[in-house]
Amino acid sequence: MIILEDSIKIKTTPEKIFDWFKNLDKHFTEWSPCHTKFVKVTGGMDEGDIVYCEQCCEGKWYKEKVKITKIEKDSSGWRIERKCLFPYSLLGIRGSFIVEQKGDSCIFTAIESFGFKTPIIG
Repeated sequence: MIILEDSIKIKTTPEKIFDWFKNLDKHFTEWSPCHTKFVKVTGGMDEGDIVYCEQCCEGKWYKEKVKITKIEKDSSGWRIERKCLFPYSLLGIRGSFIVEQKGDSCIFTAIESFGFKTPIIG
């Protein structure tokens, strides 16, 4: 399994970042110049909802349907877990967005994993 992780410090509150995420259809293209399209397929950004996004990274197009599998929130931050649907599900692509309060700022972490955990046999 390959895991990519990147974090950034943002001077704001976890709630403001969460509200931004809940409206990702309005913010997706401003997040990155690679991002071109975002649609809430099932109407929202809640557990079980499906979204569709398109992005072009280094000339390669990625068009994905993604299911939001878990949302956890508490006073110190939040976590959204997601998994790609077919055909990317065949590659075991999953990810998380995590926000943790640190003083008057937040640490925003994006995690992407590719592949499946293989049990040790023996």
